[in-house]
Amino acid sequence: MSTGTQVDFSPATAQALRRAGQLMRQTEQGDVHGLYEAARGALIHVADVDACYVGHYRGSNRLVIPYLYDRGKPGAPDVMSFGEFGLSHWLRTWGKTYTFAQDRGRLVHSGKSFGEDGDPRTVQDAIVAPLLEPDGSVSGMLAALSYTSRHFSQESVAVVEWLARQLRRAISRDAEDITDLDLVTTGSETALDRSADLVHAISDRLRRLQAKVDQSTSTLEGSSSGAEVEHVADQLRSISLLCGRFDTELALLATEPGAAAGPHAPLTDREAAVARLVVQEGLSNSEIAARLVISEKTVKTHLSHVFQKVGVSQRSELRYVASSTVLGLSEA
Repeated sequence: MSTGTQVDFSPATAQALRRAGQLMRQTEQGDVHGLYEAARGALIHVADVDACYVGHYRGSNRLVIPYLYDRGKPGAPDVMSFGEFGLSHWLRTWGKTYTFAQDRGRLVHSGKSFGEDGDPRTVQDAIVAPLLEPDGSVSGMLAALSYTSRHFSQESVAVVEWLARQLRRAISRDAEDITDLDLVTTGSETALDRSADLVHAISDRLRRLQAKVDQSTSTLEGSSSGAEVEHVADQLRSISLLCGRFDTELALLATEPGAAAGPHAPLTDREAAVARLVVQEGLSNSEIAARLVISEKTVKTHLSHVFQKVGVSQRSELRYVASSTVLGLSEA
């Protein structure tokens, strides 16, 4: 769902969005950070944002923010709980774009704060578009923020919504495939809490490393203009980019639905949808992928989680537990 206003993009904006879409399509499979970077590049070029972030819902009241930029600097990923009166709950409930003007920023100010310690910054304008799945559910958000009042235009709203649609499609195709690493211990109802701790701990170490690499790069660039020094500086810049990419992917890996689930844990909505298509329609992995607009590898990942949770080893066995509430199929 959008704001409902049709906007004709200017030639410059249309060109920037075509470029962003092209970059997303060309991004290496599984490079979620690269997808986020393409979206941010378009936001900076077209809407002149001061800060932006991507968020994904986990469970009933958790939001993981794997990607954040504030004033041109990357921020650490975060895992947050939210209540029924904040922006995350509102966006998930209504499935439409939030703008600062609709409530003078009350919802956006109730959420994540921006700026560094001792240098808080107040968001004066905001556009937060939902990442809408084919079934109409909201899986996440793309946020564009400004520290200048009344900064964004109606075209800016349309740009964020367009990028959110492209990002959701690209994520469904690629990013959900990154679920194979066993980063979290299994078996406890507090696994998601441990995942958050894992994100914060490793992210902190990565950010310290990235700061040292950036400092070394600046020192080399200021000391000489020789080709060898520039080559080393390029290598250090590459290392810094890799740190940022891993930082993003770690947040997604450690909070992936099902990644920390033991036997008999409840199925996620997407896992239940895959299970229904296997049990009720007998669809193959490729047919399920086409129906749900996800990759075939993602289907296999969801099925492996289903098998683990319901205690079976192959798809044919699912039919024997189809009436069980653990599969959520008894009412279908």
